[in-house]
Amino acid sequence: MHIHNNNNNNTQVLDPWNAPIPFERSWCVWEIYSTIATNGKLHVSLSPDGRKEFWKNFVTNFQIIVNVVSTIDAQQASAFSLDDKKRIDQTIRDSVGFLTVNKLISDEMLAWLANSGKALLRSENAEGMMTRQERAVLITCLASLLQDQGKLEEAESYLRKGLSGFEQCCGTDSPETLEAVVKLGELLEKREKVQESVQLYRREAQGVEDALGEDHVDCLFSKNRLARALVKLGGIKNKDEAETLMRKTLEVCSKKYVKCGSANISLSFCLF
Repeated sequence: MHIHNNNNNNTQVLDPWNAPIPFERSWCVWEIYSTIATNGKLHVSLSPDGRKEFWKNFVTNFQIIVNVVSTIDAQQASAFSLDDKKRIDQTIRDSVGFLTVNKLISDEMLAWLANSGKALLRSENAEGMMTRQERAVLITCLASLLQDQGKLEEAESYLRKGLSGFEQCCGTDSPETLEAVVKLGELLEKREKVQESVQLYRREAQGVEDALGEDHVDCLFSKNRLARALVKLGGIKNKDEAETLMRKTLEVCSKKYVKCGSANISLSFCLF
């Protein structure tokens, strides 16, 4: 059954790692919910083989892992006994409802995922388990989890570490590094640190232009992002630069993309 429950301590083994049985069993889902709702201690573990594959996919298929641990559907869970299934479902309906149960478990599992990732980075065997680039990827994935949990200050710290890691192992203008630059810029903009986000967007836009050319669609989106941040930053000089950038992107779009039938691309760019 993959469950051990004793004195409000609940242990779940996510096996198989990509389709954990506990999330498919009504009794398991209910006991997980009850443990969390009563401030009990939920322990989550993986089999030795599953642990290796789990963390490998955390780096290479991050969204899959997030979906695995956070996609909970108590109403679709099954039970060996139909009477048990009906009784559990009715208890959920009469108390908090399926959506609340699903969200509480999902949030708890995402918090476990973030904490486990941080523990992995701190472990003595971390360096032998992953390359420097994989470590940088893991750090940025953790930043994404933390950001979704509203822990923006901690997420910023992880994004800075991730960016530094990509710079060291991939180079300052690699696609991986520039992607990390944008992620940090977006978070800083959300935290109202617009001056630094503009600097980061400018760096990324120049890097993309150098690599792909000023007419490439990725470059246009980069300049569009920079322009919007400049407007948000305020000031006549910044707004003038933003307008110049936006007019340039619209001009390129209308000449290069609309004629090719990609009118929707130019519609995503607009003047202020």
